[in-house]
Amino acid sequence: MKETTAKKEYGVLDPVPQSDRHFSFGDMMLTWMGANFQPGAWTVGGTIASAGFLGAMAIVLIGNPITYIILALVGFISYKIGVPTMMVVRASMGVRGGYVAVICNIFSIMGWTAISNYFASITISYIFNTMFGTPAYGSPGAEPWMLVGCCINAVIAFIAVYAGGSRSLKIFERIMMLALLVLAVFISIKLFQMVTIRELLDWVIPADRKIGFGVGLDAMIAFGITWTLMSGDYTRYTKDAKSATLAPILGASIAAIWFAVIGVISVATVALTTGVFDANNANPSSLLMGLGFSWIALIVVVFSSVTTSMVNIFSGSIQIMCLSKKLQQKHVNIFVAVFTTLLAFVPVFHGSFADLFMVFLDSQSAMFPPIMAIMIMDYYFVKKRSYDVSQLNEENGSYWYTKGFNIAAILSWVIGTVIYVVLKGIGFGAETMGAVVPSFVICCVSYLLLIRCIPAAKKAESN
Repeated sequence: MKETTAKKEYGVLDPVPQSDRHFSFGDMMLTWMGANFQPGAWTVGGTIASAGFLGAMAIVLIGNPITYIILALVGFISYKIGVPTMMVVRASMGVRGGYVAVICNIFSIMGWTAISNYFASITISYIFNTMFGTPAYGSPGAEPWMLVGCCINAVIAFIAVYAGGSRSLKIFERIMMLALLVLAVFISIKLFQMVTIRELLDWVIPADRKIGFGVGLDAMIAFGITWTLMSGDYTRYTKDAKSATLAPILGASIAAIWFAVIGVISVATVALTTGVFDANNANPSSLLMGLGFSWIALIVVVFSSVTTSMVNIFSGSIQIMCLSKKLQQKHVNIFVAVFTTLLAFVPVFHGSFADLFMVFLDSQSAMFPPIMAIMIMDYYFVKKRSYDVSQLNEENGSYWYTKGFNIAAILSWVIGTVIYVVLKGIGFGAETMGAVVPSFVICCVSYLLLIRCIPAAKKAESN
């Protein structure tokens, strides 16, 4: 029987026609809320709690809108031309240069999927402890049960993505959003029963654990910015411009801000009630157990990790498929699920997850903002919002530049990345704007200047 377009998942070079765009405004809001209603956002909140309560609140309220406005600007391009972001990037970086962004994004997605599996493993270890008396997270002998938890999370996410693709994501998001909203409300109420606003405002961070506003802002932006290169995987299926832009901004910001605030308050609450300050206390499963929630709440947390893993497996597979037209999505789904499960074993045996998490966030801050800067400058200012999809895979075509590389874009990406590393190394902006924003702005300016100086890039601009 011939496959109907209503059930089709399009290849990376196949523009999605308007007739088969099935993501509404509400679907996109739920997708991005579900992606950010997750333990990762909670943990970032716990990490930036080291900036103090007011500092952390400012970081959350400033960093998230900045991040998701950039996401919307990039996602809008895929809405207009119908292909995923990792194909769009070829127009600005070159047919071969686009592989730089693909490889960076694959690294990122693999890391985030592994982190999601890790959080699920903690939660599942508590569930096993409640039901069977096995060692839970933080207890000797818990590691084997956490490894089982990693596998359970990965298997559920893989089956859902393998069976239904982008449509199964919509179904899971709708179900999980209701459960997570209810749980988030109860957690918020419980936390404010344990600590007052005055206590939070008067809370003093130990001098040796305090971080500057800029350091926290970099971490908050890094958490959200990595979603940007996946945005087009979903916006290409949206029905209208508002669904591709405003819906992701609202959905992602609401969820990320809410869960990050919970992370901040949870770490502060533990510090105020026990006298022990530790960013690792932002782990939602440990907090839920400490607050007296039942294993039912833990199951909700597990499925929030499943939902995030689904988004990552689906997008991770699309990114890898951009490396070769011969790859089949369902086969790549298997690889991503298996590899990220094995990768999730690393933090299980690592001493401090919070430290490992910050190193990972730093790598995201260095690599991704320059790519975003180049894409935005190229589409909106250089190419005047006009890309030719038929040329995205053509040798010697409009986006071939110099042997497949846009030298102006590659140099700008290197400049932006190096600027971030240098600024971070010397502590520039640690107390104020951080290193991400300056590196992003400098990359924007660099690209606009270089695109007019390098002959092949200038020719492509005129074309």
